[in-house]
Amino acid sequence: MRRLALAVVLALLSGVTHAAAQESRQQLLEQEKAAKAAAVVPYEPDKAEKIFNWAMDSFLLSPQGFLPLITSIPKGDNVFHGGGIAWGAMYRGFLGDRAGWSASGLVSIPGYTHADVSIDALRLARGRLALRGGAGWTSGARIPFYGVGAGSSQENQTNFGVEMGYVGAQLRATPLPWFVLEGSTAIEDFSTKEGSGSKPSIETVFTFPDVPGLLSAPRYLHSSASAGIDWRPVAGFAKRGRPVVGYARSGGLYQVTYHDYRDADETYSFSRVDAEAVQHIPILRENWVVSLRGLVQTTLDDADVVPHFLMPMLGSGDSLRAFGTARFHDRHSMLMQAEWRWIPNRSFMDMALFYDAGKVAADRNGLDFDGLEHDFGVGLRVHGPLTTPLRIDLAKGREGFRIVWAGSAVF
Repeated sequence: MRRLALAVVLALLSGVTHAAAQESRQQLLEQEKAAKAAAVVPYEPDKAEKIFNWAMDSFLLSPQGFLPLITSIPKGDNVFHGGGIAWGAMYRGFLGDRAGWSASGLVSIPGYTHADVSIDALRLARGRLALRGGAGWTSGARIPFYGVGAGSSQENQTNFGVEMGYVGAQLRATPLPWFVLEGSTAIEDFSTKEGSGSKPSIETVFTFPDVPGLLSAPRYLHSSASAGIDWRPVAGFAKRGRPVVGYARSGGLYQVTYHDYRDADETYSFSRVDAEAVQHIPILRENWVVSLRGLVQTTLDDADVVPHFLMPMLGSGDSLRAFGTARFHDRHSMLMQAEWRWIPNRSFMDMALFYDAGKVAADRNGLDFDGLEHDFGVGLRVHGPLTTPLRIDLAKGREGFRIVWAGSAVF
């Protein structure tokens, strides 16, 4: 009995000691946690990270309010190529949960300017319809022109000025996620004028009818309709019939667009069909991407008179990159492009090796593989998940090297 009583007493003392030790350890842990919490300093990003975060918020992610813009001047269906990178600002706001509006202004170093106001209604009919209406004005004072035809000479470079005011609406329908139908109509008022700068003005070198629409001022009712298969991850409204894609490294586009330009006095009325194919082929989880593009533009009626500034055009930062802007003009054109893209950083940078080939022709039968102009080069692109605010390409062709600075994806 004595031994049993002693064992019980020892067990009770051991339990009390263990509980006291546990309580002491718990108090010590709580004290250590409190000391650590008092010593914690909120994370402070360095200067480079602050600049990066500001750029992402300002240029790519800002949902509304004022934000700066770095992009390209809208090209207006072959008219305003050569504007280079444009700087400006936009104000963006919402009209309910399915509509928004924006107003923007841009200016580029070559002297191109652009301003517009637009209203967008998205995700209508369970996300199958989108509407856009807008009005704007674009101007360029030194737009290059070398002559009509594949045989135009670099030595004959001239320039001219053009202004365009427009008002119109667009409808985009996706009855299936990958099947896209688009239609648009707009009044486009053009006014061409003498060029300025160091190069001769267009009328001092060329004459009508060799250059259709020389110093003309047509006013068009421009209608377009397109149908295509598009499964790129980011796609948007077409601008003058061509889809707007800010950044994509997978998927593809196969689309045909019909354009009808009705001149108010019928002098320069014409119709054109564009056929475009784009395919991005990712390799090894998008570490590399093979990107391919083909584009054919053809005027339908040989009797129609097409103003030179609305003719199919090659030579620019997104077609034949080693050739000057608007280097080749004619009634028909074909373009083929290939890029091998390396993705060193998925968040904001790509690099690419590229090859471009194409030609213009006065007759549709001339769109063959004989006498193609071509170039090759290397490029760097700074991008976000939705846009490509900076693209730099170094291209080499038969007329030498050319550096391209652009504020949009090539395709």
